[in-house]
Amino acid sequence: MINMYFHQNQNKSKIEERIEWIKNIDKKGPYFDLELERYPIVLEDLYKLASKKTKEVLPLLEELIEYTGPYGFYTNLLEAIRDYIRDDIPPIKYHYRWEKLKIPNYKEKDYNLKESLKYLADVLKAFGDYIGNNIYYIGKYIWNNVYNKTKIYHITSSYREKIQNLEKGLEYLLNLEIRTELHERYLQILRGEFISLNFDSYLQQIHKWVDLTNKELDRKTIRTYAQKKAASDYLHSHIKCLLSNPDEYMQHMKAGDLEDFIRDSCKSTPS
Repeated sequence: MINMYFHQNQNKSKIEERIEWIKNIDKKGPYFDLELERYPIVLEDLYKLASKKTKEVLPLLEELIEYTGPYGFYTNLLEAIRDYIRDDIPPIKYHYRWEKLKIPNYKEKDYNLKESLKYLADVLKAFGDYIGNNIYYIGKYIWNNVYNKTKIYHITSSYREKIQNLEKGLEYLLNLEIRTELHERYLQILRGEFISLNFDSYLQQIHKWVDLTNKELDRKTIRTYAQKKAASDYLHSHIKCLLSNPDEYMQHMKAGDLEDFIRDSCKSTPS
């Protein structure tokens, strides 16, 4: 069994700390599993993507990730969240606006030194090495007319709604009962205890893969692969639906017709 406890580095986020911890586990040890390779890759992808597109939900992700580890269900869970953010959350639109910098008034005897230093830093940042070669002309120009490039973001109502649903969906995933229900059905499909109506399509996918790769697999192994793919797709479809329609997901879960709702409203699953 792998020890799930590790020291928290105050200079790194919990997600970065966990990634580093997993990568440092002895891959040649007695507890090596392929998930030890896959889990940190998925986690790192998710962290980079969320940091870029959905910074608002990073605290919730950090809290959720504390309940995960390098095991199939958790890796697929994080992978489903990553894929949803990547495919369904649009990038924030923005444009640049040039704004005139405030020039300190040096004619006054008691000028603000802090403001002057800030102004100098802005100038150095804007013109860099050009200052040394063109100090006279640049100095004359900036004294008369200096502008700063500012990023202006456009947050649409649809984007805001998606982020709010994502936050609410992640909050639901922090509920142990929700994770347990997802985990139990995932295991049932993985073990072949629950057979979905479209299971034959998974068998066909594996047979095609075997033919293309010229692998020699017996019927039992082919079925095991199909069950693994079906379990992964089940989890992806539920996570996509939970993160995009959290309230409706919970309503249909309580009503007992969740699978019908997912089939009708959240049809896409990973290929």
